[in-house]
Amino acid sequence: MFRRMIAAVSCIFIAGLLPAETLWGPVTERHAVPLESGGEVAFVLTMGEIGIATFDATPRFVDALEFEITIPDSIRAFLLPISLAVFSNVTISDDDPPMARDARSAASHVAQNARKVVFSLPLRLDHSVRATADTIVAEPMMEYDGSPFAITIIPVSKGMPDSARDAEFPVRIRPIFRNEGAVVLELLSPEGTTLERESLGPHTITIDGREVVFDPDGIVLVPGVKRLGLQSETYLEYSASIGVERGVTKKHVVQLEHPHAKVLISAPRGTTLFVNGEIVDTTSREIMLRPGEHTVMFRVGDFSVTRRIRVEPKRTYNVSLTLDVLVNED
Repeated sequence: MFRRMIAAVSCIFIAGLLPAETLWGPVTERHAVPLESGGEVAFVLTMGEIGIATFDATPRFVDALEFEITIPDSIRAFLLPISLAVFSNVTISDDDPPMARDARSAASHVAQNARKVVFSLPLRLDHSVRATADTIVAEPMMEYDGSPFAITIIPVSKGMPDSARDAEFPVRIRPIFRNEGAVVLELLSPEGTTLERESLGPHTITIDGREVVFDPDGIVLVPGVKRLGLQSETYLEYSASIGVERGVTKKHVVQLEHPHAKVLISAPRGTTLFVNGEIVDTTSREIMLRPGEHTVMFRVGDFSVTRRIRVEPKRTYNVSLTLDVLVNED
């Protein structure tokens, strides 16, 4: 295995121990980094082996990819300097075992006598990742997604004790998310069928009272609880609370309803009103009905009157019950 490692080293490093733009070596680990809160992949590499990382979805809200490498005691005991190298846009062969090649050098760091090395590889120019005492931040990548990514560990010095040759380096790779999330709006008609946004007619979408632009891939928002509003000339005004999570795109179903009709009620005191078989409070003298046919019944004592009415959206109707005294001469 150590001969295989040396072959990889000769292709990765040129004179002066500077990282080159090419990569060649055996791929021993291949993982898809989960794009969810707390998602990470963990595996073990020995020197000269190559670990491959891709994304399990489009990294829309990923600011950086963070690599955490733990240095084993067998390396630290001899104060051996090692180089941790990360590459992007890796080509993987169909060989058995597969080989990594034709990659771009993305970041490298020489460590000596460190227990752990953590460095972040920004995936965009406008990233918000900051270096700390424990984290090294590489130069940002020019591309949104440079996967597949490769990580390998290379000895810097030529001499190496036998006990260190097969040392295992635990590796963890995790996404660092931007402080953003998104909500995808799925519009449903009153009948339950999917609607295109154009079917709304003139409309306005608001978040916390501010107008936003509709995006079929999701409206990008700062995490938190928001108030979604949708005003349309075709449908009843919609309002709902939505939760936005960092780095997550969620779907929210907007169940639209036809605008109601306003019905003004006029009836003698003591009259009981039923609409579609349900008793209705007539204190306000105004009720809202869905478009279509409805059954209205007035009851005064033992006397009742029933009528069928049809109402249209955004119209106002007056429904009155009048009592009169009819006098006939015998």
